[in-house]
Amino acid sequence: MKLFIFTCIILTSYAITSAQNKALYMKNTAIFRAPVPTYSTLNITMEFWIKPERDDEHSYPLFLGSNFFGYGIHLHNGVNGGPGNYASLMIQSASNSITGNPIRLKINTWTHIAITHDTLGWRFYRNGEYVGNGEFRAIIDSTSLLRILYFTGTIDEIRLWGITRTQQEIKQSFQKPLKGNEKGLIEYYNMDSFAQKFGEIIPNIAGDSTKNAAIYGDVQNIANVEGAPLVEEEYPDITFLEKPSHYQFFPRNDQTNSAPIRISGSINTPGWDSVVLQTLKNDTVSERTSYPLAYSGTTAKFEFNSTITATPTLFTYRVYVHKGEKRIMIGESADLSCGDVYLISGQSNSHPASDSSTYVNPLLKSWGVLNQNGNLLPYNVIDSSWGMANGHGFNYFFHAACGPYMTCEWGIELQRLILEKYRIPTCIINVGAGSSSVYQNLRDDSSRMNLNTIYGRGLYRATKAKVDKGIKGIFWFQGESDSDFGYEDNFNKLYNAWKEDYPNAKKHDHDAKFQKRFAPDVPDQTIVHYEKYKEIFKRNTRI
Repeated sequence: MKLFIFTCIILTSYAITSAQNKALYMKNTAIFRAPVPTYSTLNITMEFWIKPERDDEHSYPLFLGSNFFGYGIHLHNGVNGGPGNYASLMIQSASNSITGNPIRLKINTWTHIAITHDTLGWRFYRNGEYVGNGEFRAIIDSTSLLRILYFTGTIDEIRLWGITRTQQEIKQSFQKPLKGNEKGLIEYYNMDSFAQKFGEIIPNIAGDSTKNAAIYGDVQNIANVEGAPLVEEEYPDITFLEKPSHYQFFPRNDQTNSAPIRISGSINTPGWDSVVLQTLKNDTVSERTSYPLAYSGTTAKFEFNSTITATPTLFTYRVYVHKGEKRIMIGESADLSCGDVYLISGQSNSHPASDSSTYVNPLLKSWGVLNQNGNLLPYNVIDSSWGMANGHGFNYFFHAACGPYMTCEWGIELQRLILEKYRIPTCIINVGAGSSSVYQNLRDDSSRMNLNTIYGRGLYRATKAKVDKGIKGIFWFQGESDSDFGYEDNFNKLYNAWKEDYPNAKKHDHDAKFQKRFAPDVPDQTIVHYEKYKEIFKRNTRI
């Protein structure tokens, strides 16, 4: 196996340049509360730094709204004792919904979180990197408050904007203290100075003193401590040409049991010395390499090549730019994994969901959202991102650690069994469509990724995820709708399309009851018997 060689130097924190940078520490019973304006606009940004202390509580480290309506962050410990905390974008309405892709947080570690809203919906960011979206719309009225509830840990640099900030704007300022007069800034609490007493006022640095915050509850549960990792340096102009996405999954090479990782780009601001790549394995810094910058005019290029292995390991890459002893994080790719990729297709038995399916694991992934109606409607390209696989469907309120990235109940069970038995992470993309015939699943040969077709939506998701050439197998769970109406000819067309678009799939698996008789006519076909896989299909008896 060819490995990239690093010099190992452990770096545990950012350089904090201001001795005045303090933060608010609070325990469960303490409450932060600030009045907010009534918003008539859909454009809003909310961001803060958070360092949770516990991984066994449900809390709301920042929530904006009235008693019954609003939005913010829901912090939870996931389900089944998953590693670390999870932060989900929460939209609270009459139906009490939680949406968006949960992000994993490490306790006693600073993480920056930002959420934005505009006419396209919600965006969710971790350390300046896009991690998911939501579609629900919150209501902000005259009774709305900005609150921190039931949280144990440290919070700093709470910022509320009346504009939708871009990802680049968030990245350029989330590590910097603000002046308070920035365009669009409505409320800003830097937590640098307050006493430990009931009703203590925390000033709104953005200028409107009527929006000062106050702290309530047990004063013994409040403290002013060392703050978030901020720097005074100006954020340089950065262009990334290649960089993995948060939660991205990489198909493994069977011979090397690994996949290559490449990070490259340019620094377009002179004066910086080097770019440093830091590699974390299961949250522990393991490798560090430095790339000296050589400028041509005002631009200096950089590139790193690494390897991610198909083991039960979460890989995180952080990119820093250095100037002497000063450094700024300019990019992060968190919770990457490597292993095998499968496609699930068919009709309703291919995508059953259950509220009893609560298992999630950040090693197990999916890409893009399986539509709530079973993939029958045209695909929403806004949902084009990586997320943790789950089997419960769209009931986010009860299973907050799961997002909308459903692989189906038996699909996530299959992923769990593979991980536990073979220690190989997996990705499943489920493109099943309820009540669909085999004819409806055929490819549009004139437009292979036609988003108005079931096949096209599946190929689009696999291609955009960059796993189409790495899909190892296809599970086809269908046959009820038209088993006696030209099924054989249509299935052979579908099978040949699969072979063209997913060339590395070794087997195409079928339900035995309806397709056993076609085995001689379709080479390389595997017949899946119900009895053999009854543990996987135990809650799906409709076959």
